[in-house]
Amino acid sequence: MTAREPVRYLVFSASLRAESLNTRLARLASQVIAEHGGTVDAATMRDFDCPSYDQDVQSRDGLPAGAKELCRRVEAHDVPLEHLGAGVFPDMFSLAQAHQAFDANGSIANAELSRRFVSTIGAFMDLVEAAKHYPCVKKAWVEFLGEHPGSVIDRVE
Repeated sequence: MTAREPVRYLVFSASLRAESLNTRLARLASQVIAEHGGTVDAATMRDFDCPSYDQDVQSRDGLPAGAKELCRRVEAHDVPLEHLGAGVFPDMFSLAQAHQAFDANGSIANAELSRRFVSTIGAFMDLVEAAKHYPCVKKAWVEFLGEHPGSVIDRVE
């Protein structure tokens, strides 16, 4: 085995059940990562417990401890979500000064920003459509997960 550059990995399953298969798999992944020279931060979903987001509560009380902890730990590690099978949309739309950006009808007042917003949503819809309807994307998704195509595991149909 060749030496690797240092990389930090945050590993956790989204299950809280004591005998969860996902949790067992996360423990095994942590072990394999460590055996291959990675630094592992093994977490549980309980580490990130927090209520549903509410701006009024955040303004009054700040972010919940679980949300702060998730943010801190994600920022402290190197694992890109895109390579874990998470569908992370590559484009982004930012509405600076959002509290002043809407007109009386609820639309974005600045015409250029409005066009950009519509374009971004359209591109996102194209990506979702491709993921759902085009066989080459579906095949790549299943193969990426290491599974074989079949109705039981085919999450795109």
